[in-house]
Amino acid sequence: MAAIAQLTLRHFRNHRCFSLDTVSPHGVVLVGDNGVGKTNVLEAITTISAGRGFRNAKADEQLNWHLDRDDPVQGWHVALSTATMPPQTFEASWAQGQRTRAYSHNKKALGQRKSIGDFFSPLPLLPEHNNVLASGQSERRKLIDRFVSAFDPTHHARMSAHQRLTRERILLLESLDANDRWCTTLEQQIAELTLAIVTARVGYLRRLNPYCSGQSGGVPDNQHSPSAAHAPQRPLHGFKAVQITLEGTLEDALEQGIPSVQLEQLCLEDLRKNRRRDAVAATRKIDVLPPKVLITIKEGETEKPTETSSTGEQKRALLSIVIGHAQMASQTMAPTMTMAPTMAMAPTITMAPTTAMAPTTAMAPTTAMASTTAMAPTIAMAPTMAMAPTMAMAPTILLDEGFSHLDRRSVTLLLSALTALGCQSWITTTSMEGIELPATWQVVTM
Repeated sequence: MAAIAQLTLRHFRNHRCFSLDTVSPHGVVLVGDNGVGKTNVLEAITTISAGRGFRNAKADEQLNWHLDRDDPVQGWHVALSTATMPPQTFEASWAQGQRTRAYSHNKKALGQRKSIGDFFSPLPLLPEHNNVLASGQSERRKLIDRFVSAFDPTHHARMSAHQRLTRERILLLESLDANDRWCTTLEQQIAELTLAIVTARVGYLRRLNPYCSGQSGGVPDNQHSPSAAHAPQRPLHGFKAVQITLEGTLEDALEQGIPSVQLEQLCLEDLRKNRRRDAVAATRKIDVLPPKVLITIKEGETEKPTETSSTGEQKRALLSIVIGHAQMASQTMAPTMTMAPTMAMAPTITMAPTTAMAPTTAMAPTTAMASTTAMAPTIAMAPTMAMAPTMAMAPTILLDEGFSHLDRRSVTLLLSALTALGCQSWITTTSMEGIELPATWQVVTM
């Protein structure tokens, strides 16, 4: 992702006018008391790239609450430019009377935000995420999906379509004269999307885990040991290794190479079997054969579930995942990377739903496969994942209260790892006491 060079907020949340005319491409720390609007700056960045931002707020909720009803300004505006040549400018705005937010790229209106995703893939980690590793399975799956979406923008679209179709199915089941053919059609579409979602999750974790567990460029736990070359590895960022595993019917079957037709049939059977249950469900967000998410902290030969770990250990585990994600993304499109060997994964490509295969021209002449670089967009990830090639760059990392629950050693490891990534990081904190930033970082006191 391109680093942010300039950022301006007008009438956004509590900011009447906030502007950074020069931003360090390495790291920015926003320092200030509670309530000064540090988190709102991070939200503004994600609003440009993700529409509703990480708070999933409505547009009118983001309007500066200090404005009077008689104030002629009844709208907000966020703009940023990138540290690229030439610079790219992106804007998001909303005004009273508008139904939706407006977006522009280099002053040209955008009907959709697809081109913004080519430049921006912010990866936020918020205080509420600190408790996810000790919470229920639903929250853990949401966390995994956030990471997958940051790497594969089409995953968010699949999730949204799945939720919409699920709501339509339940509304249909609640009606007294539910049409069986209509319900079956919806269930077929849900089954296809479910399989695509599961495939994306499995493919993402297959790539991520080596970076989080030290199997991809890690360093020995004891570098001075005579047997260091064969010692257990820890990730390059220095935190303890983390392993994420999905245990579920579809996930296990996918790993075994079972054909996609059989997996879709499993989904359909589960949906049909549970029609009566779903018709009276208290929620309209129902997963098909949901997996169990296991996240463990590895130290040597021992493994410790995150739900039994301390708050500090859970925070470090989350940071390990964030940094592992950034390392993986920054190396996925490395020029020296050879794409041919990943063709060994081809058997799973039959498992993608037909919607994921569009356009069909991408499947056409075999001569198009002669150049490995031409295959980069489709081979860089698990075969069934429709990846935007420009997304495979280190993201902009946003850590709200990023130093909380960390001791000084962990803070030092974090700053060192973020600097080594080569991407831009934004961190909020209430105090810089005892924290020594790298020379290339920037402190903004609010």
